[in-house]
Amino acid sequence: TEQLIERAMLSLHPREVSPGTYPVVFDGAAFADLLSWVIGNLEARAADEGRSFMSRTDEAGKLVGNRLGEPMFSPIVQVQRDPAHPLLQLGTFFSDGLSNRYTEVIKDGVPQALAYSRYWAAQQGKQPTGSLTPIVMSGSHQSLADLIAQTERGILVSRAWYVRYVNPKTLLVTGMTRDGTFWIENGQIAYPIKNLRFNQSLPEMLRDVDALTAVQRYGSSVIPGVRVRAFNFSSVTDSV
Repeated sequence: TEQLIERAMLSLHPREVSPGTYPVVFDGAAFADLLSWVIGNLEARAADEGRSFMSRTDEAGKLVGNRLGEPMFSPIVQVQRDPAHPLLQLGTFFSDGLSNRYTEVIKDGVPQALAYSRYWAAQQGKQPTGSLTPIVMSGSHQSLADLIAQTERGILVSRAWYVRYVNPKTLLVTGMTRDGTFWIENGQIAYPIKNLRFNQSLPEMLRDVDALTAVQRYGSSVIPGVRVRAFNFSSVTDSV
């Protein structure tokens, strides 16, 4: 609550910054809004049918499988499905009866699992997994203030919303910042800025993660704040 009040006060009289690609420090709540899109798209059928960023093709563009086991993201990105995490302690079955037992989803930046429905598992001779939730991403001992202090120039994003597909196959999405967006200069919050629309490949976002905070619970996920080396903002918006 104190952070919300502080950011509301700091957001008065925002300035406008030019659209472009900037280093971004994401509050955990903002990163949770985006990471869920990546994990939700780790879907076996879409990958097997060539409709996903997880589809693998040869030099001629022919579909030859999926990208499990391929280094795709920053090596500090670690994601699990872990309903027993101390901050969650959720049930171990989905409502459809499938187990949501502990699963390594991304290890050292390498995808380890795809979600199989009962139907697609039967078609492929696999075991059904259900969705890869609840999402638990490993963090570090650092605070959000530490990440800001380590950033010479960049943008602090508190939340993201109105996230929509631009290209489902590449997981290029668009959306807007909200609830406090700030310019970082010389390791400090310099001033509030107007909200921005982003057009960003989310797999590339995960590739560019270079720092993490300690984790917190957001809904049914456990997520750290992160810093991303490069994130693309396409326009300024007057939304509040």
